[in-house]
Amino acid sequence: MPVYKNGRHAGRATTTTWSPVLKKLIALATVSAPYFAQGTTVEIEVTVEAVRHRVPATVVKTPFFKPPRKTAALGSG
Repeated sequence: MPVYKNGRHAGRATTTTWSPVLKKLIALATVSAPYFAQGTTVEIEVTVEAVRHRVPATVVKTPFFKPPRKTAALGSG
């Protein structure tokens, strides 16, 4: 899927999926150097029912989501 910035081709999304935890579409993409800074807004072209749409996306650092983990209490006992 093409990635655009200001109407110009800026990269390609290789994987997209719906995140049921985040309640939003997430994607992995390769983006050209001028556009890969965190917080940069780009557009990803997605196809829904045979119609192409450009949807906004924000460049973020991975991991997208880091849930709190329960850890076992270590003790002598």
